Amino acid sequence: MASFLKVSLAMLRSPQFAGLPHSAKAAYPAIGCHCNRYGEAWPGQDRIADLAGIDRKTVCKGITALEKMTWFRTVPGPVNRFGKRRLEFKLTLPGPKAKGVTFFYNELVKSGLWARLSMPAKSFYWALRAYCFFDLEATCNDGEPDEWYRNREAEIVEADEDVLASHAGIGIRTLRKTLSELEDYDLVDQYSGQILVWLRMS
Repeated sequence: MASFLKVSLAMLRSPQFAGLPHSAKAAYPAIGCHCNRYGEAWPGQDRIADLAGIDRKTVCKGITALEKMTWFRTVPGPVNRFGKRRLEFKLTLPGPKAKGVTFFYNELVKSGLWARLSMPAKSFYWALRAYCFFDLEATCNDGEPDEWYRNREAEIVEADEDVLASHAGIGIRTLRKTLSELEDYDLVDQYSGQILVWLRMS
């Protein structure tokens, strides 16, 4: 299992993703962190709820919304030793040579950090990731130039507040509150009038 969920930027920036409810945006990485290289995953709803910081009812709402997306589907999975059948999740992931991709690192979910974030903060983090770009001067690491992008730990966002708020499905006042929340959890920093978004835990 990979240490990250590979995400298409075209999908992430699409109106369809932006229009997903908070429940779907919360559940998506909690499901995705279990995916194998084929995009298959079998987490139970209790596991998803625990990692996403939501209850089972909200998980069900999130899955129902995700099932309307072309890149996400569910099928009946195998029967476990208790005779219960779990859902099998099938995510369409970018191929190994695909361009225009970003990585959602599983450590953000499995550490418990994702569960601690409020629902608006989760959606806002996805909006930030949709509009991130790599800035060599602001975010480069030590090492050779060809390693800087591959090993980057952060990216820059320059999008306007109203664009980010619309993509996250929140208002401007909520955006500013959730920005402070993400700063408190060391997921973003203010940088020369820009937002520096951390891709991994510090």
